[in-house]
Amino acid sequence: VPAFYEPTEVELVQSGIHTLIGLVIEELGLPIDHAPFKSEVFDSGFQELIAHDRVLGGRIYDAVKQIPAFIRLVASTKNEAVVRQVRGTNHPALAAGGYGIRIDNPNEARFRAAWHQDYPAQIRSLDGLVFWSPLLPMTEELGPVEFCKGSHQDG
Repeated sequence: VPAFYEPTEVELVQSGIHTLIGLVIEELGLPIDHAPFKSEVFDSGFQELIAHDRVLGGRIYDAVKQIPAFIRLVASTKNEAVVRQVRGTNHPALAAGGYGIRIDNPNEARFRAAWHQDYPAQIRSLDGLVFWSPLLPMTEELGPVEFCKGSHQDG
């Protein structure tokens, strides 16, 4: 759904990610250019960071889930309203530890999620919904999520 979240909600997450990348670059004293924050280049320096040491990408991945703005986006009342409507319930919930962020890097297949159904992959709720909310405008080059039509019918 285009413009589902307010631009400022997404920008706060982007800004938090930008800050994390800068902190790791600074902590390690790496000669990586980290441009000032702009929404369009919020991940400035990330590709160079993982080229230096791929493990550092994991540090960013883990830390993003601790950004208050990210947690607010996950727990958005807009998400809650969708769950109420789609699942016909007055009692939506979040799967503790079941939320995260995908960081798919160009030409890097190792950490991409293979085809899966979310319940068997995460063992949360049979009635659960997954919100996929890109932080950048999606293009074919970035590799948007692909859905397998009808896959929800068998589990």
